[in-house]
Amino acid sequence: MKKYKAETFCSVQIIEVIIERETDHYVFIKSKWRKKLDRELKQCSYHKYFNTFKEAKDYLIDRQIIKIASKKQQLEIAEGRLKEIKEL
Repeated sequence: MKKYKAETFCSVQIIEVIIERETDHYVFIKSKWRKKLDRELKQCSYHKYFNTFKEAKDYLIDRQIIKIASKKQQLEIAEGRLKEIKEL
């Protein structure tokens, strides 16, 4: 079965992955180094698995929109503090 892994750890990318088996919380992938299946969480802070490329892409876009909104809010707070300091 084919799934798409949206990664956000070192670089933002979408990887097509062949899944051998899955449960509610895990996917099982053929190991590159061993004869066993590797178990990986379907979702963690660094990646998330999706059934379609579009779902994975939309997820990455939404994450970036949230990050941008957060940075804008932090900038507004910093500018407010700077203004307060200048008024001392």
